[in-house]
This record gives sequence, C-alpha cells and structure tokens, in this order.
Amino acid sequence: MTLKEFTSGERLTAQDLNDNFGGVKVHEVYTGIDLDLSANTSESSASYEFTSITSEELGGASYIKIDYKLDSSVWQDENVNGYTALKIESKDIGGAYSDTLSKTFLHYMSTTNTGTARKNNRNLVSFSWLHVLTNDEKLNGVQFQLTSYAKAGTSNNTIGTVKQVVLSGAY
Repeated sequence: MTLKEFTSGERLTAQDLNDNFGGVKVHEVYTGIDLDLSANTSESSASYEFTSITSEELGGASYIKIDYKLDSSVWQDENVNGYTALKIESKDIGGAYSDTLSKTFLHYMSTTNTGTARKNNRNLVSFSWLHVLTNDEKLNGVQFQLTSYAKAGTSNNTIGTVKQVVLSGAY
C-alpha cells in the first residue's frame, strides 16, 4: 500500500482516507434464531455456518472481526454451574474447520453452596473476536461457523438469545 501525501489546504475525500488508513467492509449481519438456546441441567448447543467469503470479497483484508451480541440469563444451584458460551471455527473454502476461538464462557455463574438456586441478572454480552486470516484463507476464501452453548444448574432454564453477529473485514 502506498500512502498518499496531502498538502495544506487540499480537500480530502473518503476514498483518500480509506486508501491511506484502510477501511471496514461488512460481509454478513446475522440476526436469526439458529444460535438461540434455552437449557436446563444438560448442556445444549446450536451451530450456524455463515456464508463463505471469497478471496475476491476479502480483497486485501488481513483480519475478519466478529462482533457477537448475546442476551443472557443464567441460573445455577449449589452443585452445578450455569453458563452461556461461544466457540468460533474457521476454514479456508474447501478445507476443514478448526477452532479460532475454543469454547469460551461469556456469562458464568459458579456454585453457591447455599442450597438455593440463584439467577444472575439478565446481561447483554458484547464480545468481539479478531480472526487473523491464514495464507490459505486469503488465497481460497474463508468460512466461519459459530457454536453457542448454554447450561443451567437447576430445572430453571438458562437462556441465551443471540441479538446480532457481524462479520467484517479489516484492511
């Protein structure tokens, strides 16, 4: 990338700034229900595979940013933890998925040892992950799969409702 030099008094355009400082291209906005969960004492999971992003669509991107918004309400009791969690996998088009983010707790309540079930207040969890594109992903394109998890420590359900996931390229 060649930086454009500006002279005093020169009018700058958005393209001039994007050429010098890069930009962001939104590849997909997810607002569906495939990742939503309601779980009790057994862990539940749900996965969603995003539309593949071709190498042409990636352009000169080095990273894909994944912004994840979750409405989470977690129950636990004295013996069992309650949680919502997320795993992010990526693959180059034609390849196999591998973890870019292993299963990670987003909202977690540990046991209380009080004998009383407890519900955490509802939380809006905002989580961002920056995926570094591999050479194969840059060459062949990339695809992502997200898996959400939920578990409650009681017969009251832990609820995880995905509000939005945004995949964007950073250039």
